Amino acid sequence: MKKIIILILYILLVSNTLKASESESLIKYSISQVSSNTLSIELEFEASTSKVQLIIPDRFGSTKGAGKGIKELNIHQEGCTFSNDFNKLESFISISPCSERPVKVTYFLTQIKERTNTTSNIDQFLPSVDENKVRWINGLALIVPWLSNEEINVKISFSDAFHKKIYSSNMIRDGNDLIFNGNPNEFMLSFLYITDDSKVNSFNVNNNIELVSDKELKQLDPVLIDKINKAITVVSNQFSSFSSNFVLAFTTLNNDDNSHSLSGVALTNTYWIQATETEPESNLVNSMMHEFIHSWNPNSMGEIELNNLNLQWFVEGFTEYAALQLSLDSNIISRKEFNSKINEALVGLVTSDFSKLTSVEYTTLYNSSPIWLGGSDSFYRVPYWKGVLLALYWDEKLRSQNRKLTIFNLFDKLSSPNFLEEHPKLNEESIISALDEIGLEHAGKDINEFIFGNKGVNNTLDRYSELIEPISLVNFELGFDYLLTEKQFNTISGLTKESNAFRSGLRNGDILKEISFRYGHHDHEIEVILDDGAIYRYFPLGKVKSFLIDDYSIIPLKIKN
Repeated sequence: MKKIIILILYILLVSNTLKASESESLIKYSISQVSSNTLSIELEFEASTSKVQLIIPDRFGSTKGAGKGIKELNIHQEGCTFSNDFNKLESFISISPCSERPVKVTYFLTQIKERTNTTSNIDQFLPSVDENKVRWINGLALIVPWLSNEEINVKISFSDAFHKKIYSSNMIRDGNDLIFNGNPNEFMLSFLYITDDSKVNSFNVNNNIELVSDKELKQLDPVLIDKINKAITVVSNQFSSFSSNFVLAFTTLNNDDNSHSLSGVALTNTYWIQATETEPESNLVNSMMHEFIHSWNPNSMGEIELNNLNLQWFVEGFTEYAALQLSLDSNIISRKEFNSKINEALVGLVTSDFSKLTSVEYTTLYNSSPIWLGGSDSFYRVPYWKGVLLALYWDEKLRSQNRKLTIFNLFDKLSSPNFLEEHPKLNEESIISALDEIGLEHAGKDINEFIFGNKGVNNTLDRYSELIEPISLVNFELGFDYLLTEKQFNTISGLTKESNAFRSGLRNGDILKEISFRYGHHDHEIEVILDDGAIYRYFPLGKVKSFLIDDYSIIPLKIKN
């Protein structure tokens, strides 16, 4: 009997010791907002005397340009002395604790305002920051200690006023705290969206839609619910079904220009979208499919080199095209809506000043401009746009060779066990090999010309123009106001135009209300409608790229009230 009692006491003692150990092994964050654009963060964790790496955050988890926005970083451990000289932050800091006492890391995370000093001419593109629109995007804003554990336990504590602005799709809420237990990579991708107000309505989707919110619920349109459910079925069938939660969170954002706000993130078993309540349903459904494809069995795609900026054309662009094509094939979106999205990619690319940057210039700017700068789509979406158009080009080419072949055969090949044995990493080489195996020739040449533009932007646009006739895209319309500069005015004046039906010439400074492009087999036409109702029609000589890039550069202005 005594032995049994002793054994029970021993088990309880061991159990309590393990619980205490688990509690002590927590990675604890304390976060408070000290001003409109600054967070104060204290990180505390237990460490052995072995070396520890602190992973420094950056946009999208890239190790390039790490540490932007981190100020006054200090590391403390009783009995240890650290230099605290971390002005030139790399992607990680290695520290050697001298005892098993807690390590404390304190720092401020500040939204960057100053332009990054560079020797290139690219810093003119760095966007300014509006203090009143600070939105800390996600868990990548947190320095993460990379411990030896396969799983980590994390507790994030917020000030009382601050925690109401937090929403996470894969962390458990406990009062003012968020709790996480799992893989370090998953924690670094935890989506902690902080809105300008505390209103978040979320919908979990797993074969059906379940409302989960302690706030006022938004009533979803039954038609949208049907489309979401159908979209989930479509992507599940295409990419092999697995248990995953979809969260659709509506937030109220006070955008001065009444624009839409749409963003999403994908984790292993969760993908979610944040949007304003005015977002068109086609955008919501397509974004949901986009994030689902991201979350689809990521391990089967090999070790994706996300730190390779040049691969984002595939990771983002091909994912977007796949979502669009699935939506079209499943009658979730119309051909007109599909064409509209492709139009956006083509027009966005050819009207972006950033598409003219050299590869070195673009990469330098990308690495110096973290996402919380609020950078413009015309910059960040250049690789994305290129990827969408290359995916379209290859898909059309595959379908013309063999009706049974589509771009989805590429995804299947990249994720097949035999292929992964030979190509464990997803990179340009493996993509080219996969395309070669499914019967698409000259993929390497296409990548060089479409993505890297080795023969220059104009040559790349020559290739994009090949896409126009096969898919019958005839109207590329931009619904913004544009201003003609002196240089652009002089260039346009030299174009052939119908002078009888229209004014004799554009005046420098004329504001354009609408521009439409018509592509024909033998000629191309630009129709320009001015703010005052005057109409101009031009018939540029040469290829499409001649007027879109060389002869007709346009500068977007803010839409008038």
